[in-house]
Amino acid sequence: KTIDNNADYCSNTLIESFPDGQDIEVFTFEALKKSWQESILKSEREHVTPYMKKNSNFYGKTNFKAINFHSKNIKYQKVRMTVDQEEDLKVITMLINKLGTENNWKTYSELYLNNVSISKTNSHIIRNEGYLKSLDNDI
Repeated sequence: KTIDNNADYCSNTLIESFPDGQDIEVFTFEALKKSWQESILKSEREHVTPYMKKNSNFYGKTNFKAINFHSKNIKYQKVRMTVDQEEDLKVITMLINKLGTENNWKTYSELYLNNVSISKTNSHIIRNEGYLKSLDNDI
């Protein structure tokens, strides 16, 4: 879809509708190069794509053409299937212990959403916490 639409940046994170950990971001080398040359803030240099996002058509800018993929079911944005913290690893372990390793993200997400003992393990962790912390360095 990125190539077909001549997009600079394509993601499923412009509108968060997939589980945390199922993020996809694809961008051209030219977009990466331009971001590196033009970004000033520490957070934009540590995390590659915020500059692209903030300067895209999605936010009313013209520097980058961005396309978002979204899930038809927004409830999945509440699911955390990433391994950034110890609690995340516990969740992934519980999901695999219950369902094995051969299922798709929707099956794991449904179990997460319907099993409080699993979801409460890491639901207190803030999505993109590392990026949010890096914003403090911009001041």
